[in-house]
Amino acid sequence: MAVNIAAETIAEMPKSRKLELGLLPVAPNSRPPSWGGQDGAEAADAQAPAEGGAAQVVGEVGRDGGDDQALRAVGADAGQDHHGGDDDDRRVARENEQGAAGQQRRHDARRHRPELVARPHRPERHPLGRPLRPRGRPPPRPSGARQPVSRGALSSRVADLVVESDGAMTVAMRPYNVTWYLFLLVIVFIGIGLYLALRYRQPLTQRRVMGTVAIANVMLYTAFTFQSILNPDLPQVTLAQNLPFHLCQVVAFGLIAAYFFEWGWLSQQLRLFLFYIGTITGTLATTSPVPYYVDRAFYSLAAIGFYGVHSMNAVMSILLAVFGLYKPKYRDAVRAIIYLLLLATLVLFLDIAMRAWIDPNVNYFYIFSPEGAGILAMLYNILPIPFLYIFLVVPIALVGVPLVLVVYRGIERLVKAASSASPVRDPQGASATP
Repeated sequence: MAVNIAAETIAEMPKSRKLELGLLPVAPNSRPPSWGGQDGAEAADAQAPAEGGAAQVVGEVGRDGGDDQALRAVGADAGQDHHGGDDDDRRVARENEQGAAGQQRRHDARRHRPELVARPHRPERHPLGRPLRPRGRPPPRPSGARQPVSRGALSSRVADLVVESDGAMTVAMRPYNVTWYLFLLVIVFIGIGLYLALRYRQPLTQRRVMGTVAIANVMLYTAFTFQSILNPDLPQVTLAQNLPFHLCQVVAFGLIAAYFFEWGWLSQQLRLFLFYIGTITGTLATTSPVPYYVDRAFYSLAAIGFYGVHSMNAVMSILLAVFGLYKPKYRDAVRAIIYLLLLATLVLFLDIAMRAWIDPNVNYFYIFSPEGAGILAMLYNILPIPFLYIFLVVPIALVGVPLVLVVYRGIERLVKAASSASPVRDPQGASATP
């Protein structure tokens, strides 16, 4: 009886309801839109359950044994299929709307896009802010940039320091190379050390100590001079040519007298001459030596003696004023130049006499030839006349005198600053409060 009731109920349903429940066969192109588009295989699969729908429903009703249960089963299945189709429709419609909206935005962006403007290339940045170096060959350096040192230039710099001495390679002493600068720095520190050790001593103690240093300087000069005289490889170097009549040796011996003796006006004239002429000639000899003292081994007696004596001449001449033995004045510079020219005239007669009676190669004060000394060779090229070219030293001295005074004024200010910052001491060396 239940099977008959279910069959009658299905038979009384309208055709649209039967289509929704899938109880009637539907052609592939006639399915309702809620089911979505399916191909022929899906339509065939859906037609098979529709043809046997009555039998399936009858069997289900028969098992449950109730009209209401059969109708609920049929309605639940149909409702689930219906709601699934609606979800598919909404998803498809939403995707279509999103696609249309995105296409419209792209279209608007193309319409309102500004014109492209050429911008300079910006290299990629390092995470720390530094620009990344492009791969491949590095760009050429600008003309003013510092170029890397090539192997050839490096070898030439090494050649400036290395020289062959007695069959072995050693470090050379040459003006303006590293060894030369370091040597002069040591001489400057010696001068500073002498000042710091004697600044609170009595004037007599200062003079005796500095006079002893001057004697040691002359002994060093004597040692390297006799080494050259006794060298069998230098037969041209004789004792007659190396007596203490060169200007730098006159300065070295004059420093002994200037520190040890106090002869009133004569000592003051000697000190002003040494302050200006000793400082200038010591500096010029150190910076432009004769060729024999270029490229000597830095530890050789010739190098230490020559550069040490001339640089100490300049330092001790400055210390004459630092220790208060002489008060520099500008008008004294002219007097010092006059003394130099008078001394050169006296040495001219000495050279003439010694060349006539003792050694024809005597050349004190380099009156007859510069013998390769840098600054004197330049003056001789300007005025190639013996003795007269010496007078070209006057313009150099007039330029060097202000420089000497500038150096002295700077040292004087440093001394005053150091004295004001340190405790006052009496002449005996004991400290006293001001």
